[in-house]
Amino acid sequence: QERVLISGLGKEIGALLLELSELVLLSILLIYLILAAQFEHWLYPLFMVISVPLAWLGAFSMLKILGLELSLFSGLGLLILTGIAVNDAILKIDFMKRYFEETGDVHLAISEAGKHRFRPVLMTTVTTVLGLLPMLLPFGENYVLSQALAASVVGGMISSTLLTLFVMPLLFYVWNGGGRR
Repeated sequence: QERVLISGLGKEIGALLLELSELVLLSILLIYLILAAQFEHWLYPLFMVISVPLAWLGAFSMLKILGLELSLFSGLGLLILTGIAVNDAILKIDFMKRYFEETGDVHLAISEAGKHRFRPVLMTTVTTVLGLLPMLLPFGENYVLSQALAASVVGGMISSTLLTLFVMPLLFYVWNGGGRR
């Protein structure tokens, strides 16, 4: 019977990935608590935080498509992505919430948020993706490291944008009864 022991650099990388995953989970918890305090509500921040794991699906998909593995750099990309995904969700849900409180019409709130927040959310995604595009290209000595970071952020931004533009309004609609107050 053979045994394989991980030691040296492999052990250190494993420990770093574990610390990074703890850091990501802590950042999600802190984001949620800050948003709950700011919105004075427990549910709307939950909608915003739900966008994070769904953005990660895009990140993991992009890593898989490009044949890259989860590494320290792709983990850093996930940490960056966490903040950006929540920011896009805040833009949309905050607008819907305020408009719904003013009018009492959930359909109008979702429609107006779509009109007024589509462009800022889309521009955040486009600028981030275009800014990271050079990092996806195989140039330089250590391009694999930057490629993993860029791939996780780009893939996550694409799925996060779709989520923010389509799923968040659906969650908002369902939670607010699907009609007038």
